[in-house]
Amino acid sequence: MTGDFSLTDQKKRYIESVELPEEWDSIIQEAKKKPSPFSVVNMHYLDFVNMKAATDDYFLKPPILPLKIKSVHMLYITEKDFDVRV
Repeated sequence: MTGDFSLTDQKKRYIESVELPEEWDSIIQEAKKKPSPFSVVNMHYLDFVNMKAATDDYFLKPPILPLKIKSVHMLYITEKDFDVRV
């Protein structure tokens, strides 16, 4: 399937210009004949769904914890002298 897009490009070379989506549909369908032609499915804006809005009712929102970091410490461990410094 990796070379399928090249078939569409080859078909497009023989056409001067493509201006409408329906023209692209016919180019894609005619690009491949064997073993079976490409199947073109036209999508409309109603076919696309906002997944975040669709799943908000099913998943809990993560709580915001009152976590405050006062200081950060780093440990330096060396192999040479097995010394730990803060």
